[in-house]
Amino acid sequence: CVACHQAQGQGTPAIKAPALAGNKFVLGAHNGPVDTVLNGRPNTAMQAFGKQLNDTEIAAVITFARNSFGNKANEVQPAEVKARRK
Repeated sequence: CVACHQAQGQGTPAIKAPALAGNKFVLGAHNGPVDTVLNGRPNTAMQAFGKQLNDTEIAAVITFARNSFGNKANEVQPAEVKARRK
């Protein structure tokens, strides 16, 4: 994540990697971030991690982003990730 979103979560606009710090999408409903990490995001550098990471790992990555960089939000559970897999 750090390669595109940077160590302090400020993002890299040149490659369409948004800031994670204070990002309403990251801090909002879980479905959006879960779908993004699972399936990637077309026309951006965001790749899909659904085949490389298991449900627990994806939940942990999203929870980390939701509680780092000055963010404070509830945890994403592995069962939520499992429910979003296609």
